[in-house]
Amino acid sequence: MVKSFHLAGAVLAAAGLISPSLAAQSTFVSPSQSLAFGLSIPDDATNDDLYFSLAMPTGEYWAAVGLGNDRMSGTLVFMIYSSASGENVTFSPRLATSNTEPEYYSSLDYETLTDNTGLVDDATYVYSAVCHNCRKWPGGSIDVTSKAQKFIFATGPAGDVRSDNQRESVKIHYEHGTFTMDMVHATGAAGPTTLNSTTAVYDYGATLVGQVTEGMTDWVAVVHAVFMVGCFVVLMPFGVLILRVGQWVRWHGFHQGVAMVGVIIGFGLGIKTSTLYNRSKNFSNPHQIIGLLVFFFLLGQFVLGCMHHRKFKKTQQPTKLAPIHVWLGRLILVLGFVNGFL
Repeated sequence: MVKSFHLAGAVLAAAGLISPSLAAQSTFVSPSQSLAFGLSIPDDATNDDLYFSLAMPTGEYWAAVGLGNDRMSGTLVFMIYSSASGENVTFSPRLATSNTEPEYYSSLDYETLTDNTGLVDDATYVYSAVCHNCRKWPGGSIDVTSKAQKFIFATGPAGDVRSDNQRESVKIHYEHGTFTMDMVHATGAAGPTTLNSTTAVYDYGATLVGQVTEGMTDWVAVVHAVFMVGCFVVLMPFGVLILRVGQWVRWHGFHQGVAMVGVIIGFGLGIKTSTLYNRSKNFSNPHQIIGLLVFFFLLGQFVLGCMHHRKFKKTQQPTKLAPIHVWLGRLILVLGFVNGFL
């Protein structure tokens, strides 16, 4: 069990060593001190191992480092978050192929270094491992001779995952940035990395590149919600009142047509945001299923309304489509309202 290193909130507190280490090491510490990452490379040409440690404070949703690139696409991601008990840390290796949530990478060959892994002083989660195939992966690689190897890092918002599932879907990052690491500086005798009050206060053999982006929000999801709430709670009910109270048929049709356009835009945004997360990529959760049904019901409702109106204009008599149009409309409003809470 780790004994001493911890990030207290966003401040790295003084602490003793986790364990003694003679290994060479490069270390990156994020400017907000919400993440620390150490890397060590054996100087034996026949040894392809990489030793690494990753730390984050409690109260942070997740932390991750991406190897091999200064953008998400093509990176091997090391992610950590709190275990189900909250007394340990879950490590989740992932592959990033685009600017979406990286997917679990089951082919990573690694061993957890349990003596250097765990919850420290109820303040910091630390994970340490030796990886046997981390120098090359599908879509990317690292150059262990580079003095400026590219990396990315990110941390989640405030919160607590509490999961042992390595495939756990997580929230969008709160902060992210890029850095380079001197791999030559990290090369030496084979051995585990050490994160403590000496090695993880400042960067050693690592350099932040550019500015850190903070305060990220999934605006696609936010705008999707605004469009859908506006259409199902405001525009459509008002369109019904126009017909029932004012008997303004044309304004009813025009108003509901505008609402239909709003729903189409909101639907497209919903599809877009669904592709960003592992939990929603398969379109299998109740909100998505009901949303799809409501959307296709609404298309049918629009067609029924047009057909009913054209036939009524010719005959000036109620049509068989009228009750279907009315009751389908009521069902759509109820389902749309309920779906907003799912």
